[in-house]
Amino acid sequence: MMELKTFLNPDGEYARKKKKLIKKNNGFCLGEKHVEEWRCPCKSFQSMNHEGYCGEGLYYKQYVEVE
Repeated sequence: MMELKTFLNPDGEYARKKKKLIKKNNGFCLGEKHVEEWRCPCKSFQSMNHEGYCGEGLYYKQYVEVE
């Protein structure tokens, strides 16, 4: 059985820099309004039902085999 799982970007340096910028932006996606739907990870990423990266490139979803 396959399940969609969320992972942090495996590029550690990129992830650290992006997390720092998001933290400076009070936890919101960069360039977006400061409303709950844009708190990282944003609602559009959380509700995404296919593989891919969030808009910030910080998180990605991938199907993995589960027993």
